[in-house]
Amino acid sequence: MTVAASASRFDEVIDRRTSNSMKWAGAQTMLAPDEAAADPLPMWVADMDFRAPQPVIDALVAAAQDGMFGYPNGATKSYVAAVTNWQRRRFGWEVAPEWVVQTSGIITAIKTIVQAFSAPGDSVLIQPPVYAHFRDDVLLNGRFPVDAPLTRTADGYRYDEKVFEAAIRPDTKIFILSHPHNPTGNVWSEAELRSMGEICARHGILVVADEIHQDLIMNPALKHVPFASLGEAFAENSITCTAPSKTFNLPGLQSANLFIPNPRLREEFLRQYDRNMFPLVNVMGMVAAEAAYAHGEPWLEELLAYIRANHAHFSQAVNGLNGGLRVLPADALYLEKCRGPLYDEFALCGMAGEPRPGMPPPIYRSRDDLMRQTPAFQATLRRDRLDHHFDSAWRLLDNHFADANPYMPAIAAHVDRVEKMIARDDFSALTGVPKPIMAAELRARMQSPPN
Repeated sequence: MTVAASASRFDEVIDRRTSNSMKWAGAQTMLAPDEAAADPLPMWVADMDFRAPQPVIDALVAAAQDGMFGYPNGATKSYVAAVTNWQRRRFGWEVAPEWVVQTSGIITAIKTIVQAFSAPGDSVLIQPPVYAHFRDDVLLNGRFPVDAPLTRTADGYRYDEKVFEAAIRPDTKIFILSHPHNPTGNVWSEAELRSMGEICARHGILVVADEIHQDLIMNPALKHVPFASLGEAFAENSITCTAPSKTFNLPGLQSANLFIPNPRLREEFLRQYDRNMFPLVNVMGMVAAEAAYAHGEPWLEELLAYIRANHAHFSQAVNGLNGGLRVLPADALYLEKCRGPLYDEFALCGMAGEPRPGMPPPIYRSRDDLMRQTPAFQATLRRDRLDHHFDSAWRLLDNHFADANPYMPAIAAHVDRVEKMIARDDFSALTGVPKPIMAAELRARMQSPPN
């Protein structure tokens, strides 16, 4: 059974339970035993259940049959041409070859950008509700996220330039733009992008445009406008992050591309990237990315039609239940967003899969609601937060220890969180270590320089 009007390559149901898939195997670690035993459909991560385009598979098979997997010599001319031609064909944006910087992934790139263009204790602007890694990875690196929240409307969320500018602090160095916005699905207009860019330019803030979902526009009346395509001033104050992973279902191959027009920013990024890791990307990831961008466009067009039909099917089914839930319009991404009296809002990633015959539309809680309902998950999350603040405080001390430590406010903020968490929660039950020993270790770390 399919929601498409005729047979499609995407009708195939692929059982991924034995494929070491994070999406399908994660229930054992994310849910309580009784919840995992119910075998729920996983709709929590943007990972499609469709085979990659056949040209990608063919290219990978050919590369594997060559049997040579040595060190790559960087991006080839044909690779760069495939990447830049895609931007020109799909979005009318001319990307110069020298702007292209390969990385192993956008999350890796954003962490590197945060390190390269801000200092511990600085703040980074984000627009919640937004992709969790934006907040988590900023904190992980000893910086602080500041919120310019989107304004809730009857059918979703909207940008408010007054809210946006009011959130900026003197120490705000970076704005991470989710474009299209994840998870709301907002497709930013040229006017909205110009407003954000001009405000950031006035305040000396670097714009990092995460455009990983640029190809997944579900509303045919809308189009994606690359932030850096707005003009030279916008390009020179921005880093654009793209990848074939969401578009062509290739996240496991770890391949992404940044576009950095400003040579100074490009050099600083590459310097920090080289500090962090050996700056080469997966050979097979390059093969797949080139094949996808060069030959995957017909596959993508069919995919978009199929997911749009899934969106319509899901909305009709849920709204027809008259159960108090309402599916919000979806302009981009393969997420669905619902509202109802019991939940303020939650999002599902499940439109990129074949609907199972006879099954009711799946409805899942938000992660926060799951945390409240599931003691095991709650305990794990609390312990991870404690570890994060512990490690962040020690890392700042380790890297910047001095009598007049300029990062002491950031250290103190992490330590304060640790002390409050120890005072509030029984972490001895979670870690097996009595609270007095944990507190003593914390004090020792604060008062003694590293070895």
